[in-house]
Amino acid sequence: MKIYFTRHGQVFPFTFMGDEMYERGDHPLTPLGEEQAELLGKRLKTIGFAGKIYASPFRRTIQTAVAIAKETGCLIYPFPYIHECYTNDERARVFRGMDIDKIRERFPCIAPEAQMVFPWFAGKAETPEEVIERVAVGLKQVEAAGEDCLLVGHGASMNGVRKYFGVEHPKGMKSWNCGLSCVEKKEGEESFSCLMYYNTEHLPYEKISCNGLMKSEDDIAIAKAAEEAAKAAAEEAANAAAGEAADAETAKTAEAAVKDGTAPKGE
Repeated sequence: MKIYFTRHGQVFPFTFMGDEMYERGDHPLTPLGEEQAELLGKRLKTIGFAGKIYASPFRRTIQTAVAIAKETGCLIYPFPYIHECYTNDERARVFRGMDIDKIRERFPCIAPEAQMVFPWFAGKAETPEEVIERVAVGLKQVEAAGEDCLLVGHGASMNGVRKYFGVEHPKGMKSWNCGLSCVEKKEGEESFSCLMYYNTEHLPYEKISCNGLMKSEDDIAIAKAAEEAAKAAAEEAANAAAGEAADAETAKTAEAAVKDGTAPKGE
C-alpha cells in the first residue's frame, strides 16, 4: 500500500478578493499553481498511480486535485480531515467552506458516491496538536482501506500526515507546493517507510515555490546566510587566534622578566 501526499499548488496572496465566489480565506491557485498541479498529475500518471484522490474541501486543494485527476483519470473524494487550520478565532468564525453539492457544481472529477458532512469546519482556532489529532482520525480510515491513494492538503495538515507516519522533516526544508511525498507499507510489514518527501523532480527549478517564496530566492537567501555564517566564524577564529597569540606573548614576556630579574617581586 502506498499513500502519496502533497500540498496544494501556489495560491494568490490572502489579500486577493477579486471575485465574490472566493470566500475569505479560500483563495484560488495562481496560474503557476495550476501548472504545478498539472505537472504533478503527469508525474503520477507516469508512475502508474490509479487510486483515490482525497482532497481537503478548500478551493485551492480541490483545484489541485482536479488538475491531477484530469491527468490520471482518478476520482476525487473531498476529505475534511485534512482541511486547513486557523490559529486566529476571528478568521475561523467567519469561514464556512463549500458543501458537497457546491463542490460538485463547481468542479469536475468528483466521485459520484462521495459524501461529506457539512458543516465540516469547526469555526474555531486549532492548536498544532489538535490539527495532528484531526488528521490522524482520517488517516486511520485511509490506512484501514488498504488501497493506494493520494492526499491533497495544506502545509499544516500534511505536517500532521508526516508526523503520523513518523517521517522526519529536514531542518530548513520548505513545504514546496505540489512537492510529492510517499510512504509505503508492504505486505507482511507492520509499519510504513518513507519513499520520498516533498520531492520536486517533476517541477522545473524556476517553478518550485512555497506560496510567495520561490526556491530560487530561498537558495539565494540560504547561500547568503551560509556566507555570513562562514565570515562570522572566520572572524571569531581569527579573534580567538589573536587572543591566544597575545596571551602567549604576555606569558613569554613574563617568563623573560623572571629570568633577567626584572619581574616585580611580591610583598
